[in-house]
Amino acid sequence: MAGYMMPGYGMQQQSYGMPQVQMTPEQQQQQQMQQYQQQMQQQQQLQQQQYQQYQQQYGQQPQYQQYAQQAQQQQQQQQPQQQQPQQQQQQAGGGQGPLAVAGCADATVGNIVRGTFNLQTENHGRPVYKKNEPVANNPTLDVLIYFWDERDGANFCGWWFGPKVGGDQVWAYNSERSATPPSTGWRVPYDGAVDPSFVISPAGQGYGQAYGAQYGQQGYGGQAYAQQPGYPQQYQQQQMQQQQMQQQQYQQQQMQQQQMMQQKQREEEMARRRQEEQRREQQGVMTCQQILQKLQAVTPETYDHIKDEVEKMVMQKLPECGTQAEAMKAEAMQQFQVAQMRVEQIKQQRAEEERLNAERSEEAKKLLAELSTLVDKAEQDTAELKTAAAPVLEAKSMSEEEAKTAGKAVSEVSVAAKASCKACSDFIVERKVGIDCVKPPHLAAIREEQLKLQGRIQECYKVVVSATISAKVMIDKAIRKTQAEKVFEKRASAFDKYNSRKDQVFTADDIVLYAKGEFSFVLSKESAANIVKKFGDGKSVPRARFQRIKVAVGIAREEDASRLRREEAERKRLALEAKKKAIEADVQKVLDTLQEVEPTIAKAEEAGKAEHLSKEYLAGTPDKEAVATALAAADSTLKDAQSELSDVRSRLTDMVSSADEDVKQYVQMETRKVDLKVQSMNARLQGTSVAADRGRSFLQRLEVLELQAAKLEVAKLLRSKKLDAEELFKAADKDADGTVNLADFNSFLESCENCQVSGEKIEKVFNHLSDGNGLSKESLYLASRTYYSVVSDIVITDQQGLEGETLRRLELKELLELLEGPVVVESAGLQRVKCRTIDGTEGWVTLTGNNGTSYLQVSEGVLQASGEVG
Repeated sequence: MAGYMMPGYGMQQQSYGMPQVQMTPEQQQQQQMQQYQQQMQQQQQLQQQQYQQYQQQYGQQPQYQQYAQQAQQQQQQQQPQQQQPQQQQQQAGGGQGPLAVAGCADATVGNIVRGTFNLQTENHGRPVYKKNEPVANNPTLDVLIYFWDERDGANFCGWWFGPKVGGDQVWAYNSERSATPPSTGWRVPYDGAVDPSFVISPAGQGYGQAYGAQYGQQGYGGQAYAQQPGYPQQYQQQQMQQQQMQQQQYQQQQMQQQQMMQQKQREEEMARRRQEEQRREQQGVMTCQQILQKLQAVTPETYDHIKDEVEKMVMQKLPECGTQAEAMKAEAMQQFQVAQMRVEQIKQQRAEEERLNAERSEEAKKLLAELSTLVDKAEQDTAELKTAAAPVLEAKSMSEEEAKTAGKAVSEVSVAAKASCKACSDFIVERKVGIDCVKPPHLAAIREEQLKLQGRIQECYKVVVSATISAKVMIDKAIRKTQAEKVFEKRASAFDKYNSRKDQVFTADDIVLYAKGEFSFVLSKESAANIVKKFGDGKSVPRARFQRIKVAVGIAREEDASRLRREEAERKRLALEAKKKAIEADVQKVLDTLQEVEPTIAKAEEAGKAEHLSKEYLAGTPDKEAVATALAAADSTLKDAQSELSDVRSRLTDMVSSADEDVKQYVQMETRKVDLKVQSMNARLQGTSVAADRGRSFLQRLEVLELQAAKLEVAKLLRSKKLDAEELFKAADKDADGTVNLADFNSFLESCENCQVSGEKIEKVFNHLSDGNGLSKESLYLASRTYYSVVSDIVITDQQGLEGETLRRLELKELLELLEGPVVVESAGLQRVKCRTIDGTEGWVTLTGNNGTSYLQVSEGVLQASGEVG
């Protein structure tokens, strides 16, 4: 039972949440039951209304009050009786009769389990039921209802739906331990939620009887009153007619429902049978087609055997093809005809191949005949080669001249023999296709003749190679012998040349003369005496040992050369040591110079630590003059230190470039040590360089701010004239030369009311705006305007104070033209300016907030100034 925990039903699963397009018969039955329930409730309400009417009409009479009390007591007595059938329905299988399974929201499981079940056997003390109807699409599947006890654990105890008692495959589960299958509380799948529509009931009881028994007994006292004697006759007749009509309607609905279910079952069974017949027919057709495929591989030799075999197998399978049997038979006849035609084609192809093979055989014989002629020529040439090489091979000794003459003759004949052999090989390669294309039965004779000719060709090659190599060996031997004789003669002549006494022995003096005359080597008398002592009798060396004298002289020459090499190496070593000492002295001078640079480096370091160049000082309210003085001192000392370090580096570079190749690596190693110290000193200057850059950056920013402030003051003065571009330019151009020079610009500004701008500032603004030829009309007009760029989120308002109404929110990097201000708002302590935006909005904007946030920043924008000037 452990296998019950496996998910799935063994059939195709369907999604629980998928909507059904068409209602199943069980769903239709449930819908009708709901409708019937609603009708019964309506009837109860109608009966209650009628009862209330009669209550009002007759309720005051004593006899009818007595009838009402009796009806109420009768209804209370019937309540336990009404609960008893309901409890019996909860234990639907209380007896051993057949069961009916209906409902189930899962379409796949519902198709399996819905139907009637009969008692089959017993398991674990409980009955086992088996479904009567076959399962659609799987008629061989058994559907059982059985009980399993706690032998595999409490989680497996209960009632199960499955194809096998205790099997691994299950469809539904109920944990009740009742003696018979419970009617409700079934889980689908076994580990899912309870399906309320899944119901088991006795096969003889329908839904109409169950609901009829339930609602027929709940008349709220109406029927009880109708059965009392003396109750109005009209009310009794109405109640009986209504019950008869309801019973007839329900019976008609039940009959229609049963007819529909029976019709659907018949249609499903017919469809299943048609599908099964079609499947069998298709299987039979496929089997026949597979059998007929054997005909595709027939040959003239196997045609009769395969034909008989296929005919026999096809005739056995034709009854399984059903309606397609005739078509399959016709196809088989067609396949037999195709196979027979294929066999005839194979026979024709073979006959044609035999004819072509005979023709190829005759052509191959002709080619072999041509090859035989070439082989005869090759054999004739190799025979001549043997004849020419015979004197060389048979001679025991030959002079060098005789050997060369014989070798020349052999070489001339071998060329012709090699050419003949090569002609045979080339013929075989070129005509190989014409010979190899022959097939049996002619192939054996052609191949035999070809192998014979190839064997003769190989023999010719062997003769050519053997004769040529043997002749060459003999010729080389004769030449080496001649050369050896010449060497021996030369050696003998050398002995005779330096043998002063002509007595066939060499003295020590003769050896000294031999070494000097033959090798230009001065052999000491002591060495010569040692040679005489070693190879002679102490006084002389016989002629037979002249070769040993030559070897001894060679050894003495090598020893002398080795001595000279050692002396040269020692000389070079001493020279190298001298160079190294000179290099060390030069390096020490550079180090001494570097020590002299140390005070300059320290002075530069001290200048870089000046307070006026520190971050803290520059972050506050620094004095411009103090910063400029500190920067000048730092730049001066830094320049001096860097210059001296540069001189040291130049000297190191010159030392490396001018060094000899044999000491260049040593120089690089020594100068590297000094260069590391130079780098260390240069690193000490880095702090001063950073401090100087920091001060220089501060002065540059201060210069920019001063220029911006001067431009603002100049623009304010120009705007105070309240002139347009044309009028402004005419007023400033005193000499009317078309440009405003510095004098005109200075004079014009000084004429402005409340001008407090110094001449130095005016000159800076002029130089900034001028293109070198003075100010043009456009440049002068632009100088009269100031522009701000929005750098933080801010709004523009319609009043100078903060209580104004917001006109709109300004965008970041939006360009504003200054119209008035800056003005200090005393109540808030803020500077505000009146500006105009690109879209023409004019209003007031805050420059900087109380917390230091900048909202506007001076910009070089033009904001349609060119258009206005034009």
